[in-house]
Amino acid sequence: MVASLRKSDSIAEQALGVFLDEHFYETLHRRDAGFEYERVHDRKQQLKGMDVIVNYHGNRIVIDEKSALHWINRNLRTFSFELSSLQSGHRDPVPGWLYNANAETNRYLLMWIKTWDIQTGQLKEIPLGEMVPENFKEVECVLVERSKVQRYLSRCGWNEDLLMKRAEEIRRHPDNRQLRRTTNSLIRFAFSENLKERPVNVLIERDVLKAIALHVYTVTNAGIVSVS
Repeated sequence: MVASLRKSDSIAEQALGVFLDEHFYETLHRRDAGFEYERVHDRKQQLKGMDVIVNYHGNRIVIDEKSALHWINRNLRTFSFELSSLQSGHRDPVPGWLYNANAETNRYLLMWIKTWDIQTGQLKEIPLGEMVPENFKEVECVLVERSKVQRYLSRCGWNEDLLMKRAEEIRRHPDNRQLRRTTNSLIRFAFSENLKERPVNVLIERDVLKAIALHVYTVTNAGIVSVS
């Protein structure tokens, strides 16, 4: 079952990557010849949070693409940032991608996705294992600095140490729902006990992420149709 989920996730991620290359990154390149990009296919580099490497007028930008693929067409109001997870070869939980010291990411491309039935033009949730690039109707892309997300959490009283301690508490006391709340209504925690990796995530409101973002793009098969 787990292998099956990973395969379907991989199919959807590859389809999304093709969609982004054609309609997002290529649009940026056409608008500015100083914007060059390369999609990373090497697995070791991907594990370091490297999905796309951008050279923007001599500046190297490493983008980790994060999409809410399991929440398509649901107008999700938050985004999940992984604090810790279980990984093969490790007895104890390891740091998630938000604070992974080995990650080379300096930008996240956070995505909320709408898919449609190509024949009818109606919104439709497509099974991940059957997804093709043409199924993506609209993708809202929030480009945000990794460090800025971390700084936002720190300003709210949640530095890395406190977040990791809370993640440990949640694992020790999974039935204590109070541990998943904070005094800040814009931040809360989630524990995906049904997944093999059993990740603990911190959830940040979508509007907050858009407010601290470098840019917010709306992308369709017509290219980038809006940017702010």
